[in-house]
Amino acid sequence: MRKLVRTFPFTLVLLVLLVALGAGAAFAAHSAQSARTASPPCPTNAPPVVGVTTPPHAVGVAAIAVTRPGQVPAFTERNVRAYVAANGFPGGSTAAGGMPPIRCVSFIPREQAESLMRGESLGALPAGTIVCYVEFTGPIEGWPWSMPIIPNVTPTPWHMASGHEVFDAQNGNLLNWGVLPY
Repeated sequence: MRKLVRTFPFTLVLLVLLVALGAGAAFAAHSAQSARTASPPCPTNAPPVVGVTTPPHAVGVAAIAVTRPGQVPAFTERNVRAYVAANGFPGGSTAAGGMPPIRCVSFIPREQAESLMRGESLGALPAGTIVCYVEFTGPIEGWPWSMPIIPNVTPTPWHMASGHEVFDAQNGNLLNWGVLPY
């Protein structure tokens, strides 16, 4: 019994160290795999629709001005890039404080955008509605907006792998924005 009592702390410390080393190795392997995984290609644009006569549905917040009335998309990639350059990305910035670079601008069906946003819903739009999906590359640094203000406490910024904005391709309204973790 005495021998068991004397060796138990040593055995416990050894067991804890082995578990910690195993968890560290698993994390390192996961991080290395994530770093090797290339970003998927940008989605291809849906074919343009000409002669749209139905009034645009009023979902979202006015953002990009319509420059191609009666067509879907009702604006161009150049219009999107100009809007983002003028208004920034609401999800955060690079560590240096600049705007995250745009990885791609795609005009795609609503359902495809929802898939790229990992299930975030654009359900207010009819199925098949063409949207403009803008993806930003990270790392993106942001601040937790919902954190209560606590005196003498500085919140820690979060770091995300990518971000996105989604606009209605028929009227330019901003429908959704968000960030995605690593």
